[in-house]
Amino acid sequence: MTIAPVRPTEETISEASIQVLIEEARRHRRRRLAFWLVVTIVIASVAVGIVAGHNSGRGNLTRVTLRPGIPNPAFTGPFSKTRSEMLAFVLPTSGADITTAAKFMNRIAGLVVEDKAACMDQAGYNSTVTYTPGSFAGGNNTQFPPIADLSANGFVLRAVNEPYYGVDYVGKPLLGSVIANHVSARINCEASAQSPVNALLAQTQPLSSVWQRQIIPSINRSSAFKKALVGWSSCVSQGGVAATSIDGYFQDTGLLMRGAASYAALAKNYLKYGKLYATCLAPAESIRDQMRQKARTVFEHAHASQIAGLTNTLRELVS
Repeated sequence: MTIAPVRPTEETISEASIQVLIEEARRHRRRRLAFWLVVTIVIASVAVGIVAGHNSGRGNLTRVTLRPGIPNPAFTGPFSKTRSEMLAFVLPTSGADITTAAKFMNRIAGLVVEDKAACMDQAGYNSTVTYTPGSFAGGNNTQFPPIADLSANGFVLRAVNEPYYGVDYVGKPLLGSVIANHVSARINCEASAQSPVNALLAQTQPLSSVWQRQIIPSINRSSAFKKALVGWSSCVSQGGVAATSIDGYFQDTGLLMRGAASYAALAKNYLKYGKLYATCLAPAESIRDQMRQKARTVFEHAHASQIAGLTNTLRELVS
């Protein structure tokens, strides 16, 4: 089995492509994203981008070792770090956790690709793990705003620099009925590798559902956070946005930006209003972050048994 880095072709940046990004950002900022939607998107990206393989780290299969200079998606280092990344995925408390969660799931995707290639080799189809440097956008500016990024870049979709992995067949040309056999092997390998990942995700859903639908909203409704938002409202008002709520801010700025005469002007407004939002929200968000961190400590204690089971599933997956 071999590993082949695939370099993407460079594309000319056009105003049309910039507009696509702007429109994506606009839609993203205006809707209130619940984490279960993030989970759904991540699961879908895993299924589309990697197409699964074989049981991870079990049986007589050995994971691929990538060539020097190519990042290995396998989980290395202390397991406690991996567990912490998983908890950022399940129980995020900040914008940094959202980024960590996205990278965690991409690494899980890398494992599955490795296992698919091993499975295909075992089935008699010499396969290559392809590596394509790339990135994907992430972020949630309403629930878990990354204040530092927003202060620097405004309301733009932030790219998480992570590679994409795939599996290509590199054996002798397939002819006739052999093609159908190859397709069948791919389907079987996809299903068998995705199975342990699905088991992990199934265990995360009850926990993340309670966290996102009960704990996080209760913090948002808390008197401490509401009190902090009074100062935020006054601050953004001085910047020209008469908003009294976070959702209202995106509605109001959306109206203010409708009159932009060009893409450049619109992009400038995204930078302006993003910086204003972050600067004014920083004190209140600091309070909200602390409240979420304390709530997560209590939550982890109350759901220790479930988290222990989830931890064991993760250990089997990445070992």
